[in-house]
Amino acid sequence: MPVSAENPIAPDGSPLRWEWFGTYETIDDPRWLQLVVQSWGTGMSADSRSDFSVYTTWGFRENAWYLLDVWRGQVDYTDLKSKPLSLVNRWDPDHVLIEVAASGKPLFDELFFDDRRRYERIKPDKDKETRFQSACAPVEEGRVMLPIDAPWLVAFKRELQSFPRGRNDDQVDSVSQFLN
Repeated sequence: MPVSAENPIAPDGSPLRWEWFGTYETIDDPRWLQLVVQSWGTGMSADSRSDFSVYTTWGFRENAWYLLDVWRGQVDYTDLKSKPLSLVNRWDPDHVLIEVAASGKPLFDELFFDDRRRYERIKPDKDKETRFQSACAPVEEGRVMLPIDAPWLVAFKRELQSFPRGRNDDQVDSVSQFLN
């Protein structure tokens, strides 16, 4: 069944069309960007049955957002804190959005005192599917760019296109949190 205005959900279940994303070669110098934002969604543990922690890094330039990096892993709290801090050191984001659910709340409470201007609590107020559908608008408008090649791109694409029927939705959460 083709996607239409009457039926915005693709046959695979996702309202997102991959061709809506723009692409870019690479960004070697982040100083080219006007703004850098990270979006963190945290899991609970390193247990293989746990949700993943996902940290996406976005750069803004000339009315478009560029997905610069995705980190995804199942880690315990000690690593949950050290990994995002290493990404903050690498990308030096202007803002960090942290979902304050599960382990995100204590993580925010610890980091808030270090640099309260950089970190922002995000409390989801709608269900995941509604948040994801809202997040699709800037993608459909062509204002979200993905790298042509990245080690995380295949898993990222698979998860976003299989939502809401896929096994995992942690990258979906990070993207939705950021784009909303």
